[in-house]
Amino acid sequence: MKRMTHSLFGLCLATGLTAYAGPKQDQTQQKLGFEEIREACLNPAKYHNQVAPTDIQIACRDLQIKWVADSDGSMKMPNGRHMTGTIISDKYTSDAVTAVLVSADQVATCPRFKQVAETLESVYAVTCQELVSFTGSLMDFCAAKTNSLRAANPKAIKVEATGQVVDYCRADVGQKSPGDQNQDGKQDGRQDQDQGDQGQDQDQGRSGQNGPNNGRYGPRNPLDARGR
Repeated sequence: MKRMTHSLFGLCLATGLTAYAGPKQDQTQQKLGFEEIREACLNPAKYHNQVAPTDIQIACRDLQIKWVADSDGSMKMPNGRHMTGTIISDKYTSDAVTAVLVSADQVATCPRFKQVAETLESVYAVTCQELVSFTGSLMDFCAAKTNSLRAANPKAIKVEATGQVVDYCRADVGQKSPGDQNQDGKQDGRQDQDQGDQGQDQDQGRSGQNGPNNGRYGPRNPLDARGR
């Protein structure tokens, strides 16, 4: 998104500067830069004039590309529920069994943003004295003036949508990572093993009750006691 923003800003800026020429200019006039006009105010003869320039105007155009909040949307996010259980008694115990249970999705608010171009155009009349006393470049002058104008008169700013949007409601949510999938596989394996162990315990219990040497798991034969 950062690369897209920089590319779009460059396109808008180049288009804006090409289209904006400022106040009407006389094409027969000699063209000088900001610093040269300041010097012409101090030394008109250097530029083949006897008097300093008058009716000086500085035209500024401030173009800013910004992201602003658009209408919010909603998205579903899957929740998770893992249930773990263990059974124990005075003679037996089991490993913990974990299962994934069904849970309802969670609905959440998600933001949307749209890109806008803010344009502020202004023209300032200055004297040679003001121009010479100003310390800075032409860009410094325009930045200072437009910053003040933005704060004093926000309605002077022209705002247009560029058509670029960022919609976080389209983000993919809830995809399982390989680690989660492996964990589920381990849990399923533990469940199968636990079920097998429980079956073996039951078989051993039944065989022990019917076996000849199993006084711990079943009552002793009364006839054996009398025989002894």
